[in-house]
Amino acid sequence: MNQKKYYRKFLVIISTCLFCLLFGISARAQNQMPIQGTVTNTNGEPVAGVTIQVKNGKLSAVTNSEGKFTIEAQKGETLVFTSIGYVSREISLNGQRQIDIILQNSITRMNEVVVTALGIEKTNKSFTLYCSTDFWL
Repeated sequence: MNQKKYYRKFLVIISTCLFCLLFGISARAQNQMPIQGTVTNTNGEPVAGVTIQVKNGKLSAVTNSEGKFTIEAQKGETLVFTSIGYVSREISLNGQRQIDIILQNSITRMNEVVVTALGIEKTNKSFTLYCSTDFWL
């Protein structure tokens, strides 16, 4: 009889834990909403390769060739838009599901570019050239 009591208590505890775990996961998933949008430049052209990240989060997305993206986020979170050659932007989510962003061109220019080649050693080579003016006729 005691075994049945302990077994029943064990099942109640396990089922309660599983219920709480599943309820917590589904509650978190319900807060997530898909955010879609388009990223363009100041000329209205789509910008491909823009990284969209949830600030202080793990989720990220990248725009396609048409500048379109989709990312999962919660209301109140901030999306960070970054791309080389453009000024980064941060947008706070207030429940909107469609976001269209215009990125401004970055004014700073690169002064110097360093190209490195891994595994290639620099060697100095010289060529010897011999010229003769004596001809046998």
